[in-house]
Amino acid sequence: MRPSYLVVAFLLALLTSAHAEPLSQLSGRVLDAKHGTPVESALVLVSGGNGVEHQLTTNAAGRYTVDVKPGSYILIFVYGTARSSGRVVVEPGRVAMLDGKVDATEGEIIIIRDRIRPPVPPRPTNHKPAKAPPYSDRAVVEDAWTKAWLLLDISTTGEVTRIKWLKRPGYDLEKIAIAEVKKLKFDPARDRSGKPVRTWLIWSIEWPSAWWLEKFVGTRTGMPPIVHGNHRKDDYIPCKGSGPWHMGSLHKTYKDCSQPDLKVAASEPWFVP
Repeated sequence: MRPSYLVVAFLLALLTSAHAEPLSQLSGRVLDAKHGTPVESALVLVSGGNGVEHQLTTNAAGRYTVDVKPGSYILIFVYGTARSSGRVVVEPGRVAMLDGKVDATEGEIIIIRDRIRPPVPPRPTNHKPAKAPPYSDRAVVEDAWTKAWLLLDISTTGEVTRIKWLKRPGYDLEKIAIAEVKKLKFDPARDRSGKPVRTWLIWSIEWPSAWWLEKFVGTRTGMPPIVHGNHRKDDYIPCKGSGPWHMGSLHKTYKDCSQPDLKVAASEPWFVP
């Protein structure tokens, strides 16, 4: 899962004259204007006397590099809806540098297509799906059944580097959710050649009713077990908003059957766990 950008490659014109000037290197970094962190996949437009001559994207370190003819250039740095520009003069035989800054938080465009996955998706190596997460006092007292949905930015080494909220769990469970995500380790996603690639992953954490777990599972530390083939033991419990209970239960608990709200991904800020 990555931001979606239109990337057009331009081929350098063939040198047809024996007296053509040699090319010089132009390079730099694109940084977040607020935090000074590198911005990956920012668009860099190199405009000369004939208009846009090169269109580049920055790497994971926010860097770009291109060989150009000596001369004066205007560089336009674009990230989503955020943009900035600067002028640089490239001299023969010398390396020219120009850094740019964009508001990565405001300008970021996130397009999540849940049917497009890397050939080998990331795989959690230390997640225990049968184990329930810790509870806050408020979640226990209010008999909450809730979920957190998060967007994880997973590096090529399988580390969770950044997080976005897609749905907060409430009931004072946010710090617990972040602590649970910090524990996660992954085998990274891989491309068709087997090379590790950075990817985004939608992740959920569920807190069933503490009372229900103690009553029907026997412990608050275990998730509802799978029974009768492929059904969870709590499948009979209605979802929030599906109508009133008619079973005379003293604990009229409703399940959180929510799905992640992908529309909020573009407006929610990234944060480091």
